[in-house]
This record gives sequence, C-alpha cells and structure tokens, in this order.
Amino acid sequence: MVRYLAVMERGSGGRYTLLTADQDEAKLRKFGFTAEMLADQKWAKEAPMDTLNKDWPTSKGRLFFDMFPASLDKCRRAVMRAQRGMDAEGGGSM
Repeated sequence: MVRYLAVMERGSGGRYTLLTADQDEAKLRKFGFTAEMLADQKWAKEAPMDTLNKDWPTSKGRLFFDMFPASLDKCRRAVMRAQRGMDAEGGGSM
C-alpha cells in the first residue's frame, strides 16, 4: 500500500495551496487532480486572501453545501428503505 502525505503551505497572497516545492503539478496529478483543480491550486498559490477564484465552479453559484441537506436526506431515506427490507426478510436490526 502506497501512502502519501499532502502538505498545504501559504502562497504569496496568504491563501493555502497544495502546490509546494515538494508537491508539483505532476505529483498532484498522481493524487487525481484534474486540470481544473490544478488551475485552482495555481490561483491559490498567488491570490490575495480577499478574492474569489471566479473560474472555480463553487464560485459560480451553487455550492456543495447548498445541496448537502437534500443529498443527506436522500441517503437517509435509502438507508431506511434498506433497513425495512432487511426487517421484512428477518435480517434483524442495525
């Protein structure tokens, strides 16, 4: 099993970034970063604290946390349906 340690450092503008002297773009690609994610890390490396990355999807409107309550509710309903199915089959309780 290969393990990685990812380190964040403050960029020149004060924001945290994963692009460091020890973690270049190639290493972040190995971690699974997309081109869009790498562009965001490049931006964060130099951006001032009081700005937003207008090119990053979460800066364009809907945020993950805007959708989270509905997503959580959907997952809870799925768990409850599965539990009822197990109970009906005599599978016991969680």
